[in-house]
Amino acid sequence: MTKYIMRFDDLTKWSNIEAWDRLLGCCRYNHVKALIGVVPKCNDQRLNKRKDMGDSFWKYVRSQRGMDIAMHGFRHEIFDDKTFDQQLRLMTESMKEFSKHLIVPDVFIAPKHSYNFNTLKAMESLGITYLSDGIGLYPWKNIDTGIMIVPQILWTPRKMPFGVITFCQHPDTMTEEQLHYVEHFIAENKDDFISIDDVTLDPREYINTPFRYLYRAIFTSKFDKKPSEGAG
Repeated sequence: MTKYIMRFDDLTKWSNIEAWDRLLGCCRYNHVKALIGVVPKCNDQRLNKRKDMGDSFWKYVRSQRGMDIAMHGFRHEIFDDKTFDQQLRLMTESMKEFSKHLIVPDVFIAPKHSYNFNTLKAMESLGITYLSDGIGLYPWKNIDTGIMIVPQILWTPRKMPFGVITFCQHPDTMTEEQLHYVEHFIAENKDDFISIDDVTLDPREYINTPFRYLYRAIFTSKFDKKPSEGAG
């Protein structure tokens, strides 16, 4: 049986709260526990185009306690070009910001899919359990760190025949048509959604390896870029 996870990325002080409220409201109405990627100190100018919410930002984040709150970097920076110490420092600073507001994220989302083994080691050092990223149809556990890797391979929601499929949406840039489509998909498939902390290891994870080769071949052929270059 296919299971879905709905992930919303790039919640910052400059977010379009109207769009976020709409999607998160839809999730609550349909009893879907979404994963929210929060950027504590965003300095990515592509995301800083609206009015700064100021202190109300963290109040808004805390109001989403029914959802899964994820650390989406610190400033929305690239991680896999940094050393272990640099990555750990960034995650530690990010965790401090969350802790100031009584939030302890148990999920990490690397901006622009920029994770590597040093990322996993830094997560282990901070006690973060889940990475929402990677190519596969089923979650797997990194044997060296114990980190549970929950793959994210699709952006636009669609019915899939099997697997644990994470859909990644960016509310701040979605059109009315896209918002309506996602709302409809959530409502029509509400019984098939799970939260990231519901995931378990599945013996079918062995198909992840051949799937990765196929996915990369299709993605590169269709879009002329690597899968890791998608939005994030």
